[in-house]
Amino acid sequence: MGISNIARFELDLKRDLDRLSEQAEEIRQVAILKLGRRCILGTPVDTGLARNSWQFSTNAPLFRVVQQRDRTGNRALSRLGSKLSRSELGDTFFIQNRARYILTLERGRRFNVVARRVTGSEQAPQGWVRKAIRDTRREVASLAKAV
Repeated sequence: MGISNIARFELDLKRDLDRLSEQAEEIRQVAILKLGRRCILGTPVDTGLARNSWQFSTNAPLFRVVQQRDRTGNRALSRLGSKLSRSELGDTFFIQNRARYILTLERGRRFNVVARRVTGSEQAPQGWVRKAIRDTRREVASLAKAV
């Protein structure tokens, strides 16, 4: 009888741990999708290069520069979904943008090619990536509390 109680306890514990792992994976995926989507769709669009330059990798950053333009962000969103579906709990997920002027845009500025200088940008809301991180953290914290 004592062995069956131990076996039952072990099964209950395994079931609970499996459920926790599933919930952690769900929260991880939601967080990555929300943050990636906010970064992509929040990127100011002129030519579409910066918006399409969002890249995603697991366990190591990428160092390539994207050359294709996509004003809609659909290509970057597709890459996000594809990379996320091939990642798993425990992976470090990198969200990065190698467009040479992405930090200028993040600061609410843009490079004016004609004037050959950095100017203010009405398209670039200052700090949209920082805001995306802050908002995603808040949502994930709420989601985790509900679990």
